[in-house]
Formats: sequence, structure tokens, C-alpha cells
Amino acid sequence: MDRIDRLEQSVTRLEGDVSMLKTDVSTLKADVSSLKTDVSSLKTDVSSLKTDVAHLTTSVADIQTTLTRLDAKLDLGEIRASVERAHTDIYKWVATLAISVAALGFAAYAGLKAGANVQSGRPSAVANSENPAAL
Repeated sequence: MDRIDRLEQSVTRLEGDVSMLKTDVSTLKADVSSLKTDVSSLKTDVSSLKTDVAHLTTSVADIQTTLTRLDAKLDLGEIRASVERAHTDIYKWVATLAISVAALGFAAYAGLKAGANVQSGRPSAVANSENPAAL
């Protein structure tokens, strides 16, 4: 009988192992089902993202078109060039005025110096250069 008892124990152990395998397979089925649901959800999300990117691309293209139209209507490039020319002209006028003021100051200084030399009785260099005999 010893042999029958061992066989019964082995069968009982095998039944337990089969039961555990059934439980494991059931768990794996649930996991696969969950994965399928997750993959389906990801596919939906990717599709939604593709649609959103397409809308954004269209929106960016519309914005670029609008900016091009505004640039053409407002002639922004010409306005920028005009402002740059105006700045250059202002710098030229400021330089001209500065040179004119310096020249006027030098002329006034030279005139005052020449006037002071004439009043003191000393002949000026201009008078001497005009009349070489006076030297």
C-alpha cells in the first residue's frame, strides 16, 4: 500500500501544481488584457497628438501668412530703412553743426586775436604777409 499512498500524494501534488498553473495563466490573461487596453489608449493618444500637431502646423502657417500680409501692408522693411537713413542724416547734421561751431569759434578767436594785435600797435601776420615791404 505504500506504493498507492505515494501515487496519491504525487497526484495531489500534481493537482496543486496544475491549480497554481491555472491561477498563473488566469493572471497572465488579465495582464495581457490590461496591456491591450493600455496600447489601445496609447494609440488613441498618439492619434490625438497627431491631430493637434496638424492643427498647430496649420495655425503657424496662418500666422506666417498674416505676418507676411502685415509686412506688405505696413511696408515694415521700408519703414526700418527710412528710420536708419534718418538716424544717419541726424548724425551728419550733428557732425556738420559741431564742425561749424568749432570753425565759428576758431574764426572768432582768430578775429579777436587779430583785433587785439591791431589795437596794441603790433602788425598782424596777415598784414605782414600782404605787404612784404613792411617786414
